[in-house]
Amino acid sequence: MKIPVYVCPRCGWTTVIRWEHCMECRTEMLKRQSSPLGEILSFTTLNFPPEGFETPLSFVLVRLKRGMIVTRAESDSWLKIGGKVELIRKGNLFFAVPSSGWPRFFKKIFG
Repeated sequence: MKIPVYVCPRCGWTTVIRWEHCMECRTEMLKRQSSPLGEILSFTTLNFPPEGFETPLSFVLVRLKRGMIVTRAESDSWLKIGGKVELIRKGNLFFAVPSSGWPRFFKKIFG
């Protein structure tokens, strides 16, 4: 599975959110694909989330090969800065889950 990303051909600004034009230079964005594998840059856990959400509710900032994404984590017990994750799709949402089967790929991309 690939993650859709939107890239500005002029300045390189990248997002996973669909934008018609770049937020930096207003150039028309191009749709590309990125690997679902990434690294946790930051995370937070809400122990008292809004009504209707399960507790704990965790969000992670994940660096992908192309761009970054803020998404939910399946659980919070394994979260750590620098942790390797894979994004899975459930409906229209992406969730971060621990990934252990791809260290060579990650080294190749991020050194």
